[in-house]
Amino acid sequence: MKTGQHGCLIAFFTLVLIGTAFGQTGSIAGTVMDDYGPLPGALVKIGVFSTAADESGGYQFDSLPYGDYQLHATYVGMADYSVVVSHRSPFTTHAIILKESAEMLDQVVISATQSPISKLSSPIPVEVYSSRFLKRAGAMALFENLRGISGVQPQVNCNVCGTGDIHINGLEGPYTLVLIDGMPVISSLGSVYGLVGLPTTLVDRIEVVKGPGSTLYGAEAMGGIINIITKRVSLQPSLTFLAEGNSYGEHTLGTSAAFSIRKLSVLTSAEYAGFNTRHDLNADGFTDIPLYNRGTALTKLSWAKQGRPATQFLFRVLSENRWGGQWNFDAVEAGSDSIYGERIITDRAEAIGRLPLNFKQGRASLGFSYAGHRQRSAYGTTIFNAAQHTGFVQFLCSDSLWGRVNLRYGLPIKADWYMDNTPVKPEGLEVGEGRLKIVPAAFAETQIKLSPSTELLSGLRAEYHPAHGIILAPRIAYRFSMPSSVLRFSVGNGFRTLNVFTEDHAALTGARTVRFTETLKPERSWGAVASLTRFKNLSKGYLEADFGLFYTLFTNRILPDYSEPAFISYANLRGHSVSRGGSITLSYRQRTGTSANLGVNIADAYSISGGTRSQNFHAPLLQGTLGATYALPSPNAS
Repeated sequence: MKTGQHGCLIAFFTLVLIGTAFGQTGSIAGTVMDDYGPLPGALVKIGVFSTAADESGGYQFDSLPYGDYQLHATYVGMADYSVVVSHRSPFTTHAIILKESAEMLDQVVISATQSPISKLSSPIPVEVYSSRFLKRAGAMALFENLRGISGVQPQVNCNVCGTGDIHINGLEGPYTLVLIDGMPVISSLGSVYGLVGLPTTLVDRIEVVKGPGSTLYGAEAMGGIINIITKRVSLQPSLTFLAEGNSYGEHTLGTSAAFSIRKLSVLTSAEYAGFNTRHDLNADGFTDIPLYNRGTALTKLSWAKQGRPATQFLFRVLSENRWGGQWNFDAVEAGSDSIYGERIITDRAEAIGRLPLNFKQGRASLGFSYAGHRQRSAYGTTIFNAAQHTGFVQFLCSDSLWGRVNLRYGLPIKADWYMDNTPVKPEGLEVGEGRLKIVPAAFAETQIKLSPSTELLSGLRAEYHPAHGIILAPRIAYRFSMPSSVLRFSVGNGFRTLNVFTEDHAALTGARTVRFTETLKPERSWGAVASLTRFKNLSKGYLEADFGLFYTLFTNRILPDYSEPAFISYANLRGHSVSRGGSITLSYRQRTGTSANLGVNIADAYSISGGTRSQNFHAPLLQGTLGATYALPSPNAS
């Protein structure tokens, strides 16, 4: 009997009917351990029913009719466990011994090449952070938990309304591309609002690529990529509840359910987050951080056959109301001139899908993403209403030639419709009239194995913009493997087009007039990254050390000019801009769960124009992170 092929209700009533008819039911119980003792919290599943191991590693399923059951067990850092248990007595026992996963050091990543590849074999350095790492940060929002990643800086640009973005190596948020399950969904208008509503409990891991990624991902990936990988449906508990709160007044309530109907796996969740306690610790008469109420709902569908890539779809909706301002400001007063305040009402919908086109080899796929975002906001008496719909479709194919060359190529196309009520418009558009922009592209990349220890990657992207014509973005990377070490070097070109009113908060909230002194050209950059990774398996765990250097040179950089009191002027920089520095990251982890991470990042980000050097805003020279967890030993451990 394989209850995993039936829905939850069908499986439940089947068990009840069989048990009633024959009276032959019993329990399956045991412990989950590794070589060092029990594994509290390990997930054990029989069909659609699941339980978490208790503090002594124990698990138990009651009232199971006699028969054969497929038993699964999973635990972070351990290889998945699966066995058929024969249940023929009132109390069947089965001890589960989990072994260290070979993927602890050599995880599979997709952000570097858009295809699954070993982390150690990738010519592009990719940092991977597990869900356990995110939980250790202690914040309730995924956006805040990213603070624990060295070189990644979640930046709140406005304490009144809470707008923010994510900086990588001193570069502003618009240079960072955020993906969910490998597909771009964060549009420029959405900014960080598309990220804060994603429940941390549904995140399996985060992959971070620092440096230009425009060759594979297009215009928004000049500074780096953050790829959020959601959890596999098959590894989620059948039903979970979440309740969190802190002394500051934030609170979150959520629930999720996971079940299977034949070959279809379903994960659905809903979450509410709120913060309605005013704080003014610096006594300036303004709220320190904005108040908000936010609701999100997510559904992930996965359809797979044994040995074949899965067809996956993910849908998410978000609705949020946030406001802040003077201490006595109320949200209903937004837009008035009596009390200064800011209010943003956001409604957002997202859809992601990936369909394998060659089911046996999985070499071709069709992916898509959609993000619809509507914003109604008031900054004092300035009313800003905007809407953006962004669709993305990509055909991706990979193949192996002569056993030494991996070829990947893709045909992406992006359609973007944007509308706002600002008076600054492209020629021919009226206030309140939307603009549709379609950007087709093509890219190809080869990964050549020169020898057992060396690989060379080269790629080129051509993207056609209606206003700028064809833009090329090449990159080249080299990897050299040594015993317990990997050396990487890569150089890439990036580009980006600007939307002032969705990316620069000052253009809306200030009293100055926005002015474009010339026709803006796309920003361009050349970036180089060098890294050395050393790793060592220890008797009780492993140690990994990453050393990195980076250098990015910008031309045509677009920066706001505040030199005239009445204006904010935008033009391409007459000079250049640089972001350079280095990082050291040390990670130690024991199989018992004890871990420690230390990161130090030095980033010098500045611009030179007319012989004058100026530091970039919100770009600290030195950033450090330190985190540690200690797993308490079980008193029953042998």
